Amino acid sequence: MKNIHPQTLFILFPLYTLPCFSIYYLGNYSFNYFIGFLLTWILIGGIGLELTHHRYWAHQQFKVHKLTEWIISYIGCLSLHGSPLFWRSHHIMHHRYTDVDGDPHSPVKGFFHSTIGWSIDKENLNKINFKYAGKKMLTDPYQLALQKYYYFIVYLSFFSVYLISSSFFWLCFVPAVFIAFHQGPLVNWFCHRKGKGKEIKISNLNNLSLVTWGLSLHNNHHNNPSSINFSSSETTVDFGYWLYKLTLKHV
Repeated sequence: MKNIHPQTLFILFPLYTLPCFSIYYLGNYSFNYFIGFLLTWILIGGIGLELTHHRYWAHQQFKVHKLTEWIISYIGCLSLHGSPLFWRSHHIMHHRYTDVDGDPHSPVKGFFHSTIGWSIDKENLNKINFKYAGKKMLTDPYQLALQKYYYFIVYLSFFSVYLISSSFFWLCFVPAVFIAFHQGPLVNWFCHRKGKGKEIKISNLNNLSLVTWGLSLHNNHHNNPSSINFSSSETTVDFGYWLYKLTLKHV
């Protein structure tokens, strides 16, 4: 237990317990709540996590107005993947040391490590070097605040949503966060798989493109990490790129 990071209790415990309580509210479920869930997932999983944490901060694939940057950085925190500062740091390490020593979530160490375990292993997290985030983030008071007060921000946000509407919280917000959180683990495992011997093969999985907002077109992304469009042909669809064209491209 000494090697387990407190994130286990502060993030993963509510992540896996809150959805169980959502079942109590299923009797009130309606099409309106489904639309609410869908829009919340698009906001948190699509815009917050994939477009902001990943494509905007980690790869700097597009630019937005400063106010927009503040808003979407906060929204990305609600995916329970950490602050933009944390995310950019570990993701740059992932690309630099893909599937070898130095990769924070390499599948070489097994299914659990590559999906959830890496984020609760204190020794592993201590190896993440924030210097990879770069001077812009490390001198940005807002980004430093999101990192320093991350747990407080998340809990306050969850509690505020609950106070505004308990039904929306249980039937829309909690399921949306749950699915958004697992976009990364799905790709970490299914798109980084062992081939012959100990070799790790990075693959594209078009059938997961929608639920991961294009991140499952993973081989394309690793081959050209500066490109905002992960699609390489008419047979693959990068839903994240289309979401960008509909939303953040204009702000």
